[in-house]
Amino acid sequence: MQNRLSWNGSTPSLSLLAVAALLAACGSSEAPPKNPEAGVSADVGAPADTAAPGPTADGASSVDGTAAADGMATGDSGVTADSGATADAGVAADVAGSDSGTGGGLGSAVAAKVAVGRLHTCALTSTGGVRCWGVSRDGQLGNNTIAETIVSSPVQVTGLASGATALASGADHSCAVVAGAVKCWGGNDKGQLGNNSTTHSAVPVDVIGLSSGVSAIAAGFTHTCAVTTGGGVKCWGENGSGQLGNDATDDSKVPVDVVGLSSGVASVAVGLNMSCAVTTAGAVKCWGTNSFGELGNDSTNASHVPVDVTGLATGGSGVSSGGATTCATVSGAIKCWGKNNHGQLGDNAGGLGVESHVPVAASGLTAGSVSISVGFDFACGVVTGVVRCWGNSPAGMETLVSVEIAGVGTAASVSAGTNHVCAVTTAGAVKCWGDNSAGALGNGTDTDSKVPVGVISLP
Repeated sequence: MQNRLSWNGSTPSLSLLAVAALLAACGSSEAPPKNPEAGVSADVGAPADTAAPGPTADGASSVDGTAAADGMATGDSGVTADSGATADAGVAADVAGSDSGTGGGLGSAVAAKVAVGRLHTCALTSTGGVRCWGVSRDGQLGNNTIAETIVSSPVQVTGLASGATALASGADHSCAVVAGAVKCWGGNDKGQLGNNSTTHSAVPVDVIGLSSGVSAIAAGFTHTCAVTTGGGVKCWGENGSGQLGNDATDDSKVPVDVVGLSSGVASVAVGLNMSCAVTTAGAVKCWGTNSFGELGNDSTNASHVPVDVTGLATGGSGVSSGGATTCATVSGAIKCWGKNNHGQLGDNAGGLGVESHVPVAASGLTAGSVSISVGFDFACGVVTGVVRCWGNSPAGMETLVSVEIAGVGTAASVSAGTNHVCAVTTAGAVKCWGDNSAGALGNGTDTDSKVPVGVISLP
């Protein structure tokens, strides 16, 4: 356990000091092992069958507008639909934070968005290509390889050289939107690829029923959600806590409609065992597990259908869920609710049993917030071009309020995963930091980094 820092409500600035974070089962406070194999979640039941690498899927993948760069499986954060894609920025593993397009290198392309998973990372380039790096145990790199392989620099996702408009990464799978169609690849033990199967896939596969008309995508631990061009929400995958929002608890290997959200939704975010959406009117609604108040409705009762987040009927522009905590950008401010044992609410409080069942303001983050991403027990946001993180983050120190991450440059979006974080600069460079045992930082090594490093040139 790291020493906790408590700042009297101010927003100090300091560099990343060490790598830490975790993602085990919901509610766990112990950091998971860095060994890729050991990183597999214990709550996933029997292993799914694994398909041999097959032919390239013909659809492109897409990033969820708010999902990928804002958190692991939070549309925004891992899963929020409001993060941008990562463009290939120029070459360079520079840690100085240059955002000139030559730092953070993704070859000659420019990154539009980055999506961070558990032990892998994917980027959407400005030309609509998708590239991934990290561990490839379940085919999550999408390069037709499903063996236990670590790839520490970006590789092309099969069939997605161009045309993708949205991207999201969950724990061990990723999805993209191409020409309005959804394509997914990687782990599929709970049907999170949406192709009516539980077989992993090392290449993108078509999501049944979503061959057109999709605008955003969000990937969580073992479930996935999409927003249609008509503003409806559909989800698929694991549903033991009602996270699919269809008033049931049976897993679904194909998309199902979320009750009450057939229209009027702007973005969606997916967390561990819950989901949230932001309506076009700026209201935030959540559904699924609620043990720590992560639905934000002043309750700890799970809900299998969307419920209103207390006090957020208007003004919401993005939302992200991770672990048992949720955060939203509201009129430029950041508000969080749910579990707070490591200070992940950012309200200068924290500790075992300290949680909030309704949104609280993240200390000092009252204006200028454009991106939010929640990891397992930490969160990061972009505020006036600066990446700030709080909680038990890969900064290697628990902080009860946000601290500035030096060395990124001028940031456009951020994506928090289990043990690592990546940001996209306004020039399209990608910078990552944290656990690199599986090569998820994309800098050609497996050495952890306490400071942001640039993703090396793409092949």
